[in-house]
Amino acid sequence: MNRAKTPWIIVGAHRPMYNSLVGAETIADKLREYIEPLLYKHHVDLHLVAHIHSYERTCKIYQSKCVKERITNVLIGMGGHDLSTGHYRKVDWSIYHDIAFGYTHIWLNKTHLGFNYHHTSNDKIVDHFTLNK
Repeated sequence: MNRAKTPWIIVGAHRPMYNSLVGAETIADKLREYIEPLLYKHHVDLHLVAHIHSYERTCKIYQSKCVKERITNVLIGMGGHDLSTGHYRKVDWSIYHDIAFGYTHIWLNKTHLGFNYHHTSNDKIVDHFTLNK
């Protein structure tokens, strides 16, 4: 792939590889085993997922460890019918976690990708990050 022509690779999926909700580990383990190496091999920058009705952002991560140059995973299930208010584990790779209705806004150019997460109730930005090339 010509990264000069296509500088960003964003992959969307339904189930998350990384989430801190207790009880959701079995499928996530299999996704990390079989899918994460493919995303790594093809230099995916951003992985957007849902299924769990909350918001959670990881560090740049590979094999459950924060690393300098890898995939940022963002769980964007906060627009669902009900929010997932179960028990969440404290994990080192979770940069920001929130259980509220919200929406995201992404903008990018050849060198920067910006991401905002807003609460629906007041449009306030509650999480923001930038990825750079």
